[in-house]
Amino acid sequence: MAGFFDGEGNIQPYLSAPIYSNRYGQYSLRVNVVNTSHSILEQFSSFGGTIRETSKTSTWKMCYRWDVTGSAAKRFLEAVLPYLKLKKEVAMVGIEFQSCIENWKREHCKNGRFGPRLSKQEIAKRDTLITKFRELQPLSSGGRKSRKPRKVAFALFRQAENLPRSRDG
Repeated sequence: MAGFFDGEGNIQPYLSAPIYSNRYGQYSLRVNVVNTSHSILEQFSSFGGTIRETSKTSTWKMCYRWDVTGSAAKRFLEAVLPYLKLKKEVAMVGIEFQSCIENWKREHCKNGRFGPRLSKQEIAKRDTLITKFRELQPLSSGGRKSRKPRKVAFALFRQAENLPRSRDG
């Protein structure tokens, strides 16, 4: 399973675009695998998450995507970490990123979900991990290092917090 994930998987620390209920966006860790074999992805679902059909075009085979987020994604990465070769460093940053989120929730959130706004230090810490993650990632399809929606989310988030722009922002 770890070898399959090493070749076909994706690890993504993520900042969602701000929405009406949360004008600052939300950090999360996402892990996914895309493949044409539903039965292979069912083995990954023992760690949680969901398997969905991806959009199909007339020339492509039907594809499926297993997605897992948050603490379940961290547990998965911790389980496969000793066996990873290509994604080992990226997985370690992903685990550290999710641990940062969990530590903040444990220290600041009474009901485990909502708490005070993130401090500038906490935002800087998470942004540093995301920058480190991007430096470790190979170029994505199309030769771009980051996707436009994520870049827009970061820009809106920094604007809301009046933070200085990072070199990749």
